[in-house]
Amino acid sequence: MDISIVIPFYNAGDVLKNCIESVTTQIGVSWELILVDDGSTDESSKIATDFSRKYENIQVFRQANQGVSVARNRGISLSKGKYIYFLDSDDVIKRNALQNMIRDVVTDKYPDLIIFGYEMINVNRIITKQIPKKRVLSGCTFRTDILSIENEVDLNSIWNKCYRLEFLKEIFVDFPEGVRIGEDAVFNYSVFRKVNIVSLLPDVLYQYTMERQGSAINSHTSDKIELQLRVMDEFRKMLQEFGIDSKKNDLQKMLGLVYQHIWSRCERNQILGILRIRKIRLSSLLFGVTSIKDLIKFGIVIFISGKWAVTH
Repeated sequence: MDISIVIPFYNAGDVLKNCIESVTTQIGVSWELILVDDGSTDESSKIATDFSRKYENIQVFRQANQGVSVARNRGISLSKGKYIYFLDSDDVIKRNALQNMIRDVVTDKYPDLIIFGYEMINVNRIITKQIPKKRVLSGCTFRTDILSIENEVDLNSIWNKCYRLEFLKEIFVDFPEGVRIGEDAVFNYSVFRKVNIVSLLPDVLYQYTMERQGSAINSHTSDKIELQLRVMDEFRKMLQEFGIDSKKNDLQKMLGLVYQHIWSRCERNQILGILRIRKIRLSSLLFGVTSIKDLIKFGIVIFISGKWAVTH
């Protein structure tokens, strides 16, 4: 078996069919699809069951609603492929994606981690993130260059990565259970610490839907900002272990986070309160500016925050 695909789902009846069909049309590799139903109450279960009856290499497993991390961990334990790939139920992979993911694994000496490009689909536009050229890196070089690699591609998400299954089992890594935001990032940071060979592919293999209602990334909860900051803290801790000075990177990410939440009065109040607790001045975010785009964000943050402070 070349590759196992794991799709956890919960009440994804409006999108699950397209997601599964993007797998069943793949050619050139031997694959199995493991569908983990995390306690769905809509038609998702029936859709999954119908596919499993049609394809002998599709299996469905059901559990009480315990969260995506529990579902993914179960998928790892059930997988039999040389490589494992985690696909979100509201997204799709492109034609020949699986074949392109693992086409060079032999010549690349069976990398522990494969990272590739993706498209982010919004209502009015498509944003493409693509690695400029193929590279095969040692784990040491990957860790040394991790900030420059982060400028090319999303390091936190799992849907633009493929993992050697035996490697995951060797390092005893799993998804942290009970974490609602950033569980994939924490999982990846554990992988990055131990990885021996990394393959970076210029191929664009994934289509990520940005605006689906109910997804964790688009949900708004009272503790979302704090959870995002905890992920940033985990990244900073990892960089320190790698011997990398992360101060400028920290400020750049903080600027992005403040900009993301500054538009809502409630979220603005929360994020500014957190900055006060962490003793971070808004003016210090200027040191995180590395581009014209960052500078514009900084100007907007200062303008809106100042205007809000005067009128409230």
